[in-house]
Amino acid sequence: MSKEQTKSQPDFPTLSLVEPTPHLFQGLHAGISNRRRPRRFGKVEMLGLAGEILGPRMTEAQIERETLARNERLIRDCLEKLAETKDIIMAQSPRREDLPRILTSEAVDYFFDVKTGLKESTNQSNRKRLKPFAAEFPELPLDGEIIRKQYLARFKDHAPRYQRNIYDVLDDFYGTIKSHFHLPFNPMDEIKRPQASGTGNIEPHPLNEKWLPWLFAAAQTDTEMAALHTELGAGWRPCAYLRIEAVDVREALYREGSIILCHDKERTELAPILPETLQLLSRLTPPNLRDHDLIIRSRRVLDGVRQPMGMKAHTNMIYGLYRRANIPVNFVPYDLRDTFGTVVLKYSRDWFLTERLMHHVLPGEGNRYARYPMEQLCKDLQEFSPLRRLQPVPPFLSWTGGMKPKLNGEGGTRTPTHCCTGS
Repeated sequence: MSKEQTKSQPDFPTLSLVEPTPHLFQGLHAGISNRRRPRRFGKVEMLGLAGEILGPRMTEAQIERETLARNERLIRDCLEKLAETKDIIMAQSPRREDLPRILTSEAVDYFFDVKTGLKESTNQSNRKRLKPFAAEFPELPLDGEIIRKQYLARFKDHAPRYQRNIYDVLDDFYGTIKSHFHLPFNPMDEIKRPQASGTGNIEPHPLNEKWLPWLFAAAQTDTEMAALHTELGAGWRPCAYLRIEAVDVREALYREGSIILCHDKERTELAPILPETLQLLSRLTPPNLRDHDLIIRSRRVLDGVRQPMGMKAHTNMIYGLYRRANIPVNFVPYDLRDTFGTVVLKYSRDWFLTERLMHHVLPGEGNRYARYPMEQLCKDLQEFSPLRRLQPVPPFLSWTGGMKPKLNGEGGTRTPTHCCTGS
């Protein structure tokens, strides 16, 4: 390796350069000399880091001045090398306009190829965050200020926890693709992570039981009624309602009892529903649907076929029900599920039963040691569902024999005398 090549390589770490002053030289001189005063002998001495030979007749003051001068020259050499190193680093660092140009869709596809071991619900959340990001930026942005102003700023009115979740997804996205696409840095490091106190709204927000008949009276379509039956009447999550397939309904019609396969957020399992709910779902399942077609459809038509309903359309549908039922605006669609849990717990006084009917993966610790019988779940849902607590009985429950209380052998269980035909 030549001397020029050796000299061009940085020998020092990157430091912030300062203006050399006498005080700086005196301070560095004290550090270099290590506070050791040279001894006066009649021999040749090695003084200072410069390693020059001083004569035996120099006084102590002259030795100090000579050593300081040589140390100053050494310090100047160090500062010059630091300046050269800074120029080399700045020359090697890519400018913003010279950074690689990458298609955002290609980077998103690679991200999901790597994240194959995640839960389906996590993948869905990531897609929900990254799809609008890719639509906003066809080319992958590498400037944190642009990401903050053009994308993250649109969520400034959302809850802090929601903003933090979006930041975390983007930070994970850039951290995953950084090495594969040879990105020089993660632009999310330039953006401050939103702070959120606590873990969000942990208190339930149920509707008043007096409002429930108004909701059912406001339903105008079978799709709206089915949403109330599953989410309010059976405690389903909105995503589980939207994932009902035609084969699920057809198989449920042949099962003993009203039991259907529920594709929930955390797992897929058999779940009880009310008999009139099953009949309502069967009306939404025409014979021309294939087995794995979704039965919940929106009003959007493509090529003469109604398209499956998405989460946004579902949210708008529930808000429309709220408006027609004159329910206050501070309630959200998920509060239907909170209402179910509150009503069931109020009348059953059984935490385990409430959590089990709401399809929690780990209802407390009881699920590790006991399994609740499906037959009993069906009976409990019949007794404690909010649809069984409506007074007066709304018109959609067209019972042929009316709601007559019927006591079983154990007493106290209220069951209908006939199955509803629906309307």
